[in-house]
Amino acid sequence: TPEGIEALARAASPDRNSPQSAANAEIVPLVQDAMREIRALAVELRPPALDDFGLVATIQSLCQEAAQIDGRGRIAADIALTEEEVPEALKGIIFRIVQQTLKQLVGMTGIGDIRIALVREGGLRLGVDFAALAADTGGDAGPPPPADQHPIVPLWESAVLSGGTFSATRD
Repeated sequence: TPEGIEALARAASPDRNSPQSAANAEIVPLVQDAMREIRALAVELRPPALDDFGLVATIQSLCQEAAQIDGRGRIAADIALTEEEVPEALKGIIFRIVQQTLKQLVGMTGIGDIRIALVREGGLRLGVDFAALAADTGGDAGPPPPADQHPIVPLWESAVLSGGTFSATRD
């Protein structure tokens, strides 16, 4: 705890005028900041909602939040399995992939409706289907990136490296 760090610093150098005490005074805020960042990262990687509400409800919530942010299309979750069918070790990974996929797609121009699917087909399958909007005549978007440089490629890699499959299709 932050209080424990301060107590250790005081115990290491009880003389407040010593050089060691001054060094401790500088180190304590740095350690406290690092602890806050680690906690925030841990919550981001595996949010408490996974433990409180489960993966299914958390994915549905992510889709609702993304739809509110996006405002252009409909974002839906199609989850055809139960909470118990998803191994505990994969819940955080699946959450992160869905979260980052939605973030990428909502931030892209030319994306319409998005559907996130999580099903059991011989194993877990996470799918993302999205519709392309009619080309904008404003011309700022430029051509789409090459397939191997698409923003969701790292997410696909995360799924495969976790022992799953990931697909994304564009209508």
